[in-house]
Amino acid sequence: MPTAKVIDLSHHNSPIGKQFDFVKARADGCVGVICKASEGGTFRDSSYPLLRTSATAAGLLWGAYHFGTAAKSIDQVSNFLNAADPDDSTLMCLDFEENERSPGNSITEGIAIEMLAMLKQRLGRTPTLYTGPYMYKLFGTKASVALSKYRVWWARYSKEPELHPTWSNYWLWQFTDGHNGPLPHSVDGIGNCDCSTYDGTSKQLQAAWIA
Repeated sequence: MPTAKVIDLSHHNSPIGKQFDFVKARADGCVGVICKASEGGTFRDSSYPLLRTSATAAGLLWGAYHFGTAAKSIDQVSNFLNAADPDDSTLMCLDFEENERSPGNSITEGIAIEMLAMLKQRLGRTPTLYTGPYMYKLFGTKASVALSKYRVWWARYSKEPELHPTWSNYWLWQFTDGHNGPLPHSVDGIGNCDCSTYDGTSKQLQAAWIA
């Protein structure tokens, strides 16, 4: 049974005025929070600064993700870095999935590769890649050699992760969106939310957070 060691949040979970109890979340087994920082070349998530302050004050690991689009890679990287304002302990992740609201504005493999390389150069460490069924839509069952160089935070709301052949194992598995997928669907102090499991101890997760 998966355990909700990591949760990810955005303004969809945290409209202005809604407060979370991250102390309760930590007591419930949560180790880290990954929050949406930006999207495309200009959008920045308004909930990011407050959630960061609250989560880190509760002793949780902090991470930021960027929802990729078809915008220029350099503009997206700049937007992400400015919005996330990462320090040496901030996990940085590129969200590589189809833009269901505007499929024509979806991120491509080429843009993702460029962005990951730019982020690695700017950060001095390798970013994480978040993806899921979009891999099968783009590549079928053929592995992407370029993307295999990055550890994957895999999204699959099913009893098994059904990992794409690009990777032999996942780093994190997002097993629920708070409604679909195996239990648990919620975390104390937060409620229903995206939950991810890590196949290791909390100490191992802490040690591997930005590695």
